[in-house]
Amino acid sequence: ISGALTVLLYTVHSQVTLLLHGVAMRKAPHTSTASTDSQISRGVSVLGLTLSLVVTLCLWGACSYDVISFTFHGIIGFLEATPLSRTSPTSYVQMLDLPSRIWSFTDMKTAALLIMFIFIVVAIVGPAACCIAWFCSWGHSVVTGRNPRASRFCVVRLAADLSTFLFAWSGLDVLWAAVWSATLEMDLVTQWLVRAKTGDLCNVIQDRLSEECVQVEGAALSGSWCLLFGGFASVVLFLLTIRAFGYSTLGREAAIASCTI
Repeated sequence: ISGALTVLLYTVHSQVTLLLHGVAMRKAPHTSTASTDSQISRGVSVLGLTLSLVVTLCLWGACSYDVISFTFHGIIGFLEATPLSRTSPTSYVQMLDLPSRIWSFTDMKTAALLIMFIFIVVAIVGPAACCIAWFCSWGHSVVTGRNPRASRFCVVRLAADLSTFLFAWSGLDVLWAAVWSATLEMDLVTQWLVRAKTGDLCNVIQDRLSEECVQVEGAALSGSWCLLFGGFASVVLFLLTIRAFGYSTLGREAAIASCTI
């Protein structure tokens, strides 16, 4: 369920972003993009730079803090809480740990490698690239008060052109939705797996001891809220960017021209 929700939401997220650009590229340049000679107000520039900082800090928080925890209850939780157990009844998960966990917890290495690649691009590389492009674009706007697409610096022009496209590869909001769904569904999956392995044993234990074999409680932690706030701030910043700078109509020839000094 969590994986399906992630794929569905990210597909909608990326396709809506690319659809907006497709509409813009079919229009005349003067109607699809803001004028490169336009002035950007000081307040808007400071707001854009502030939101860029917020998104960057949220991404850092999501990578630095635990995003989710799972606590085992029932007979299994009781046994893991005893001094004889070397396993804690509570397991904490960080976002940067997920690729290695995906690889080590399955024998389907090809599928794991594909999932790891998509996760790294959508959850780490894409958001980081967006932050760099937004910082470069809005920093230039704060200093000069002008549209960064009119900058005499190749790096600034390219960052401004790519900033809205890169948002299609940023999935902080989608990852938060996956984390949230995982907290709700993990117990259901665990019950299904345990009962498939033990048969009627868990039913007997519950009838005799009035205790579940195992029950898993998921909780969204501080890292997940960083994902949520970062995803929301990213959406606001994306809308502000296309409002102030216009949609990018960057194509192959435009990309070459963008880097021509």
